[in-house]
Amino acid sequence: MRRNMDLVQEILSEVNKSNPFDLDSEGFHAGRLHGQWEIKKVSYHLVLLLEEGLLARSTLHTGKWHEGNGQDEDAGLRLTWKGHDLLEELKI
Repeated sequence: MRRNMDLVQEILSEVNKSNPFDLDSEGFHAGRLHGQWEIKKVSYHLVLLLEEGLLARSTLHTGKWHEGNGQDEDAGLRLTWKGHDLLEELKI
């Protein structure tokens, strides 16, 4: 599967729009992205973004102040510092 920077930008933008402190938040997941993207393609890109440290699992929306370890069912996604930087670069 090929990496698609338009999809990367869309994922980062959608995660950035979500509120990591929202107690009612379901968090971002592959099926939530509207548009032309297949779920497998979105899922693949989510894995790439997590591996590269552009996204991180977080339990901030549950009121806990620790990072999810990947096994927390309540863990959502948030942008990392690197993720914010890349999103700014892609929007230029």
